[in-house]
Amino acid sequence: MFYSISNTQPGLRGIPFGDSLIKRVVEELSRDFPRLKTYVTLSPIPTYRQWLGKHIDELWTLIDTKLLKKLDGIPIEFESRKEKFLRLSEGLGQSSVDNTQEVSLLEEIHLRFAAFFLNQLDEGLQPVDPVARFHLGNGARIERLNWYADPSAKGLKQSFGMMINYSYDLKRLDRAR
Repeated sequence: MFYSISNTQPGLRGIPFGDSLIKRVVEELSRDFPRLKTYVTLSPIPTYRQWLGKHIDELWTLIDTKLLKKLDGIPIEFESRKEKFLRLSEGLGQSSVDNTQEVSLLEEIHLRFAAFFLNQLDEGLQPVDPVARFHLGNGARIERLNWYADPSAKGLKQSFGMMINYSYDLKRLDRAR
């Protein structure tokens, strides 16, 4: 499991060293541990929360009736269901949101929205999220979204605590770039 592979330092922008770093580490690990076959990252989703704030109105139309009814079942009054969802999301990591029902509902909705987000492309047909762009551009595939994997202040600010596993297939890694 790779954690915190980063090329986001300002002085390193545009320098494609990530693929060679990943390949080098995989080669060394493969040599030292020949039975090791699975290589994944635990990575942040740094632009999800900001993106959600800009696109919540269009995303809200994707919420099905079942989830809306669950949201209605949470005994907190707000002007709208969407407002209730956003306020509960803002309370993650604080004692204001510690109810299992609330957290479970937030998880279900955010995982759907994050999956949608990770499929969004920019004008150059690259993933809009810089970390996704890095990993997918280096031969990885999205393996799993992890709810509340980073409850730190930064993790909550960036992605409501969600993180993602990218999986590296050695054959794809060799063909990347």
